[in-house]
Amino acid sequence: MIDETNAANIATMIFEGAKWAASDEELKQLSNNILALEQRGLTKLNKRLIEGGTKIWDTIAEHNFGFELIEYHPSNIPILYEPNDYQGRALRRPPDFVIQKNNITFWIQMKKLSMNQKENRQSNAIKQIKRLAQDIKVNKFFWCNLSEHFDFADVKPLIDLISANAAYSIDDQKYLYPSPSHIKAEVIFWKPQKALFEFLTLGGSGDLDVVNVTGDAKIQIRSSLMNAAGAFDWDIDERNINLIAMEIDNANHHLIDVGEAVFGDEVFKFGANGSQTWDRDNNGFFNNLKFHSKVAGVIAVHRKEHLPLSKYNKYIFVNEKYRDRLEQINLVMDFDRIIFFNELINDIE
Repeated sequence: MIDETNAANIATMIFEGAKWAASDEELKQLSNNILALEQRGLTKLNKRLIEGGTKIWDTIAEHNFGFELIEYHPSNIPILYEPNDYQGRALRRPPDFVIQKNNITFWIQMKKLSMNQKENRQSNAIKQIKRLAQDIKVNKFFWCNLSEHFDFADVKPLIDLISANAAYSIDDQKYLYPSPSHIKAEVIFWKPQKALFEFLTLGGSGDLDVVNVTGDAKIQIRSSLMNAAGAFDWDIDERNINLIAMEIDNANHHLIDVGEAVFGDEVFKFGANGSQTWDRDNNGFFNNLKFHSKVAGVIAVHRKEHLPLSKYNKYIFVNEKYRDRLEQINLVMDFDRIIFFNELINDIE
């Protein structure tokens, strides 16, 4: 069970591992968030944050979202994180958050934007590297950036390089594998300021290459939504409402991208007399018959501040089929804006 002292130590470890120079206020805030989630029974989400490593910033986003949920809903409203079963129903792929309110179960899958094949391969390699590094008894963090050419056959020799250099490494110096002329991986080490570890600890990982991802943002979002909807083995009914949440940022994804992903591409047509009409293609996620009855809405969250523990602006894109369930959907969060398929969408200000 996490207590106040544990929470403070965990917050320190998380920020140090992510190489974020946290202020005392940020450390206190994360510590308080961890305790609040623990007290509401979301121990598994705290555990996910503590394990960190491969996608620490994605987990922090989930943690932020979970905190907003418990802050919005009083303690008598049950909120679960990735339950293995619920009310006698075994869950093959547990959705991230489950909320029971007004005799309705809200199922929320929080989706990271599409992981392509290369990223998936790298993620599996990083998990293996993280596990093997636990045999290296050095009280340091390390960060590992992998090239798209890095393969599972490279894991063991990279661990050998890490093991040979960890104890006597220079903080923030780059150690290159296999050689400076042919780089497949880049590793840096640094000493924790406060945290103490029995073994070398992965602070995070990244992509060594700048890669052009094929397909634009709306296609990536649509793909992510299809993946996320796989968590729902049931259709929406009077007692169950399924929702997908995702974090967006102005640098890579915009509200208009989400709108075109869920509702269909915006189409402008010009008449012979110069008149202009606006419509949408039928290629939106909500138009896909496989998912049409699975997802009532997509929640796009956007950080109010460029900080790890920022509050969110929250936008709900409503599936037209479930427009009459909007009053119930509004029970989930205090949405800043509700968006329907027939609206022109502006970027976030």
